[in-house]
Amino acid sequence: MSDPDPCMCLAMLVADKVFREEGTGKSHIAGTFSRLGARKFPWVHDTMHVYLALTDIAPGTHACEARFTYLDDDAQLLSAKSEIKSDDKLQVIEINYCFRRAAFPRPGELEIAFYMDDQYVMRRKFVVARVGKPGRGREPGGGAAPSPPDGE
Repeated sequence: MSDPDPCMCLAMLVADKVFREEGTGKSHIAGTFSRLGARKFPWVHDTMHVYLALTDIAPGTHACEARFTYLDDDAQLLSAKSEIKSDDKLQVIEINYCFRRAAFPRPGELEIAFYMDDQYVMRRKFVVARVGKPGRGREPGGGAAPSPPDGE
């Protein structure tokens, strides 16, 4: 019988940058957000990261995947896969998926879902909104809405 929960997700963050410090191995996560804004669509966002911290993983090798899907019609937009190796259940494993030149064909509400060994683990809401002029500051609902560069 398979374990109903393949792992425990301690964190799932969307950020501008994620990097690991040499020497200490610490992860640095900069510019977290839950929303993006663009004046016109389709729109391409230069770079974003999805950072996950996981624990309670059975020892062994596991296939992992993060998926962006529109909530209104289940259209899958982005996906990234990786493989992790767990040595013991109490180990904390960090995954950093980097999405470069992510194309958003339209505004909408999306979910970011994480799967391990084809089993659902966690999801979170992510909003791509149509905005007016840049520089309006923080959007309601958490996270800054980065303004697109001039001309977009």
